[in-house]
Amino acid sequence: MKKSAIALAVATAMGASAANAAAWNLTTYITKSSNGQSAGVLAGDTSFVTGVGNSLVSNGAFSAAFSVGVTPLMTQAWGAGTTMSGGGTVSGSFNCLEGLFGGYVGASICGNYNFGGNYANESTVNTDGSNRVIGGDDMSIGPAQSVADFTGFAPVFPDSDFVTTIRLESGTANSGNIWEFTAVPVPAAAWLFGSALGLLGWARRRTTS
Repeated sequence: MKKSAIALAVATAMGASAANAAAWNLTTYITKSSNGQSAGVLAGDTSFVTGVGNSLVSNGAFSAAFSVGVTPLMTQAWGAGTTMSGGGTVSGSFNCLEGLFGGYVGASICGNYNFGGNYANESTVNTDGSNRVIGGDDMSIGPAQSVADFTGFAPVFPDSDFVTTIRLESGTANSGNIWEFTAVPVPAAAWLFGSALGLLGWARRRTTS
C-alpha cells in the first residue's frame, strides 16, 4: 500500500516508539534546484507538536537562511502555527526576505524575476508573494515565492520499523523541498513518573476489588 500522507508518517513514527510522544523538532530544511540541494540555517523556535489528524504544527516563529558561499541569498521565514497537514500541504504565515546575492546578479530571488538589460530593479513584490508588479524591462522567471510553493509533501519512510525521524519531501530531484523532523523523547524521569502513577492506579483498583 502506498504511504503518501503526512498523517500516516506521524502516526507511524509515533506508534513505532513509545518514547517519542507528540513533540518534534525541525532539524533539516533543504531547497532543491537544478544547481543541487541547499540546506538552510535554521533559527527561532523549531519545535512542533502533533495537531488535528496527526498534522505537524509549529510552536513558534522560525526561519531558514540560505547563502551562496558567504553571500546571503534569501531567508524563508515562518510564523507560529505553521501547519503541515495530512494531505501534504503547508499553511501559515510565510515571508521570503531577499539577501544580497540577487542584487549582485541582477535578479530578485524571492520575487523570481530578473532586472533586464538596464540592470535596475523596477518591480515590486510583497514578501509573502501575494502581489507582484513587474515594471520597466524586468522579466518574470516564474511566480514569486509564497506558501503555495510548499505543497505536495510526502513522507519518505526508512527501512527500519523503529522510526524517530520524519522525512518529508516535495517536488522533483531539481525542485521542491525536504524537511526532516526528529522526535523529542519523553525524559526518562517523566516516563518513570507516569509509569508509577499507572501502577498506583492499578494497585488501587486491585485493592478495591
